[in-house]
Amino acid sequence: MVYRREKQIQDFINLNQFKKVKFCVETDILKNEIKNFAVEQDQDLTVIACQKFSRYPCHAIIEKINQLLDECPKLYLCLVRWYINIDNSYFDTNLDSDLQYAITQWLNQSLPDAEVLDLSIDRWEDGSYFTWVIPDRHYYITRK
Repeated sequence: MVYRREKQIQDFINLNQFKKVKFCVETDILKNEIKNFAVEQDQDLTVIACQKFSRYPCHAIIEKINQLLDECPKLYLCLVRWYINIDNSYFDTNLDSDLQYAITQWLNQSLPDAEVLDLSIDRWEDGSYFTWVIPDRHYYITRK
């Protein structure tokens, strides 16, 4: 069985013909991709699909994204929308009231030297679809 969001990542890698992919995951998702593509250096794509990344304070998430883009200018980032700003350290009244859209706005504002493409599938979620297994917000981020 493959989760829809896992298949989305697999398809993105295959359709864009990435050959050297570095993965950061914390469950057994993408296990076949990791076996086939995992590299230590000179990767052409980094995939972050671990829940703990979303639990960092907002400023730390941006710092880590910039560090990852310095290592590899193409990043497929998965975030758990429910964990973003879990410590309530970030507050911006100019962001949209829709959490899904607000996360994209925040990333765009916080990463002025990057292109942020939202690849997420927007849906109402009440916790019954296991969005913590594979983070639900998917972004392709590249350096400008």
